[in-house]
Amino acid sequence: MDSRVQTAQSSTVWGMRGLYARVEEVLGNGVGQTDWSFGGRANVARQPTSDSRLIRQNSKALRILLVDDTFFVRRLVELILKHQGHHVVSVADGGQAVELALDPTFDVILMDLQMPVMNGWQATAAIRRQEQTLGRSRPVPIIALTAYTVPGNRERSLEAGMNDFLPKPIDAERLIETVELHGRRENEAH
Repeated sequence: MDSRVQTAQSSTVWGMRGLYARVEEVLGNGVGQTDWSFGGRANVARQPTSDSRLIRQNSKALRILLVDDTFFVRRLVELILKHQGHHVVSVADGGQAVELALDPTFDVILMDLQMPVMNGWQATAAIRRQEQTLGRSRPVPIIALTAYTVPGNRERSLEAGMNDFLPKPIDAERLIETVELHGRRENEAH
């Protein structure tokens, strides 16, 4: 692995630990659902947009499959999304994601790119093949969630069958907006 990627991943993991602690602190203090967002420095960054408030008010609880090999990332994303009322199932590698994606009740999949067993691109390709084999008319939206943001990875992710791309460190408001936007579109299609 390229040393730049290793450095970026290491920095992200340590940044996530601080962000995770801050999220738990804020959520534990009873902050409301629509008045917080975290940037890479774990500070309250901005108020959500009126569009994001509308999405949240009109959204049903989504069922989300979260795929990431880093415990702190999984825990952070779980906290953010569960605080919004969503249901999150977490796994640590792409192989597990492919197995669980057979369940048609997931509204959205959040997929890390660099993982053991099977990376996010391979897992996405396998999930898309499964959907075709099973004759599913609507593929589940898959959103890349990664610190591996070198040039070309966004395009590679979209070409692999992903629907969107979110960089780490996690911006909570952007995460919520993106997940709810794709989940809402999926639900409107049914």
